[in-house]
Amino acid sequence: MRRSVRAAPWLGLPIVVLCLLGAAPCAGQDATVPDRAGALRASLAAQAERPALAALDCAAYVADLETGQELFALQPDAPLIPASNMKLLTTAAAMSVLGPDWRFRTFVGILGDDLVVVGGGDPNLSGRFYEGLITEAFRQWAAALKARRVTEVKGDLVFDDSLFDAQWVNPNWEAADLGEWFAAPVGALACNDSCLDVYVRPGPAAGQPGVVRIEPATAYVTLRPSVVTHTRGASATSVSLDPRSRVLTVSGVVTLKSGESRIYRAVDDPGMFAATVIRETLERQGVRVAGRVVRRRVWTDDWRLPKALRVQVVHTSSLAQTVDVANTRSQNLYAECILKAVGAFAGSGDATRPSRQGSWASAREAALGAIRKLGVKAIGTVLDDGSGLSLANRVSARTLAEVLLAMGQGPQRAVWLDSMAVAGDEEGTLRKVSDGRLQDRLFAKSGYMGQARALSGYVKTDSGRVLVFSLLANGRGGGPMDHGPARTWFHDVCVALAGY
Repeated sequence: MRRSVRAAPWLGLPIVVLCLLGAAPCAGQDATVPDRAGALRASLAAQAERPALAALDCAAYVADLETGQELFALQPDAPLIPASNMKLLTTAAAMSVLGPDWRFRTFVGILGDDLVVVGGGDPNLSGRFYEGLITEAFRQWAAALKARRVTEVKGDLVFDDSLFDAQWVNPNWEAADLGEWFAAPVGALACNDSCLDVYVRPGPAAGQPGVVRIEPATAYVTLRPSVVTHTRGASATSVSLDPRSRVLTVSGVVTLKSGESRIYRAVDDPGMFAATVIRETLERQGVRVAGRVVRRRVWTDDWRLPKALRVQVVHTSSLAQTVDVANTRSQNLYAECILKAVGAFAGSGDATRPSRQGSWASAREAALGAIRKLGVKAIGTVLDDGSGLSLANRVSARTLAEVLLAMGQGPQRAVWLDSMAVAGDEEGTLRKVSDGRLQDRLFAKSGYMGQARALSGYVKTDSGRVLVFSLLANGRGGGPMDHGPARTWFHDVCVALAGY
């Protein structure tokens, strides 16, 4: 179980009026602070001059959380590729627009002879919150339907995923990433992160076929295994899904003494995949659907559910739990669903009723508007997607730090800070940070892709203060980069901040 950050000592800090960044120390500040700040600034400046960083475009910004005083800046306004640090803007905007208690809602009901599932953009329909049982939520829906004496559906299973647009894949995602779990398609009805879990283990003897299975077990794809068991060498398997035939091919070799491995493969149509698994689960639980699985809009033109729809189940998930997964685990699908939900519900005035279709286009204006309302100028920011997977994204270190300052001092700071990954914690992207000087003192969002590396968050210092920081490194001209120097620089900066 993940340790809650809500016990962190700075959560008791009063909400203060932030001093202008870069201005003189706030009134009443300890007279020794400028000396310590000067020493820290000199140390960080020296670190940034390392020859190993010369081939990179680097930026940094450091400030005091309580006062907002700028402590260090290096190209603070340079718009760089933020990688997964984009999730900080996405989740901050969503919490500001919708609130952490806002809930994704999936509706299941009867409309005429059909069983209807209306997707609400919820990415949590998986085993993540159900002890690893991928279809547990659907089994619970079946129990609720049977309790209402719904066991036979004469018509179709109709699903409506029109809350989000049908541009499931951002056009600026790299082609090589498509099909990978981290580039899964973004739809308003999704199951198991819009992925198939492919398990491969050796057969009983060398030369025998390997054993391949998929979860969820579904007829959505036709499994075509071609894995051979070997006695020596390394296992090497690949998975491909043909979107036209939906044949899932698993090929390669697996060594006799190896254990079972798991490969995640994104599906081609998130709504059809989810609806197919829903129907299969309902039927296994005793709710029979006579017809087909059909995509059809159920929402009215003004985004209301039709009066004739007899809702049987309303499945909900909180924005807070969704933000936690997006930031702590850096789950891209979660961030994209959050962003499109902002696009759909911003300005609606009704938590249950969207005002328009959620899309990357509709979300950008709403999300950037929310960021600016936090007092962040966001100059030069390009918000192309919610996860940071797009190479078109641009954010400055100052903008990221100002978002962290605003959220860390705002009324939602407890939920916000609890969504950060924690150095050394078993859950999250900072679990491999083994430096004892940073464990349980570094709370941050990491970012990594071929062209960029980023780390932004909070460090608790030896003196008990909390510093906000943002560190960005890009390959020169946005090209590929050597991550070693940036990784070392990030670590050493955080250690220096902890010792402040």
